Amino acid sequence: MLSAMCVADPSESEPSDDAPSASSWLIVALGTERMAIPLASVREIVESPEIIAEAALPAEAAGVLIASEGRIVIWDGQSVLGQQTARPAGVALVLEGASGAVGLVVDAVVEVAEIDDVSIRTVPTLDDPARVVLGVARDAAGLVTVLDVTRLTRTLGARSDTT
Repeated sequence: MLSAMCVADPSESEPSDDAPSASSWLIVALGTERMAIPLASVREIVESPEIIAEAALPAEAAGVLIASEGRIVIWDGQSVLGQQTARPAGVALVLEGASGAVGLVVDAVVEVAEIDDVSIRTVPTLDDPARVVLGVARDAAGLVTVLDVTRLTRTLGARSDTT
């Protein structure tokens, strides 16, 4: 069964000069990690997605999803972010980037949380060639890896363009 919900309209969450330093983040589970994605960048969450395999896609692509945005290449979180994801895919996120929508498979959506910008700490050394990790933040459940959605969508969008 395909279940979807639209999440945010990025035009409604433009930063202003007097905006507080905290922003809303979607916390997702990916393997043993919890990762934070800016809520304003999440266009759609699809639970138990029906992902269609296509032979022409690169190995790191999970397949294609027909979402409200149209045909979206869905990328496997394991190959993109270095974390093993559940099989079958638990949740597909459709993320809005500068060059259009891209998809990412995660295990589960955990919660929406407020994270203060000042609480995000950079990570000194990390195997992250695309530099999609902004840093880490701490909450009551432990550490959360904070993702740079601009770089993530740019990286995934470039891979989608080659398919």
